[in-house]
Amino acid sequence: DVVIDTKPAAKNVASLLDVAQHPAVGEGVDPGIEYPSQTYARWRAGLSARQVPVLALRAGLTVHGQGFTIQCLAPDGIYSNPKDGAGILLITLGSERILYLGDASAKEQQSLPFRTSTRAGYGYLSGAARAGSRSVGR
Repeated sequence: DVVIDTKPAAKNVASLLDVAQHPAVGEGVDPGIEYPSQTYARWRAGLSARQVPVLALRAGLTVHGQGFTIQCLAPDGIYSNPKDGAGILLITLGSERILYLGDASAKEQQSLPFRTSTRAGYGYLSGAARAGSRSVGR
């Protein structure tokens, strides 16, 4: 199984500390920032102790699973403002698509149609349900 952290805020990562210890977790994905908090450092140390590889959450990364695909659309680099570097994911489950915006800033969301990772622009994302940490819409 893969555990994906879309933002390295301590409150987000704290809930993943126990998950990282689960034997089924074979891979981690996170923004790849150098330890912005002690909680994030503990998350990384827990994965490292179990020799679980950690991939950087960057535009273009694709994770394939049984019956699903997760494509990372953002971030495309490391940002000084963590909200500008929050992960944006397109999750495909069969014919259903969910655009997960998480805590992405308005700046990140507004740039989404112009990213090469969204293929032909926003049309590629049309029809996807949109989900964030604070709202869900269509």
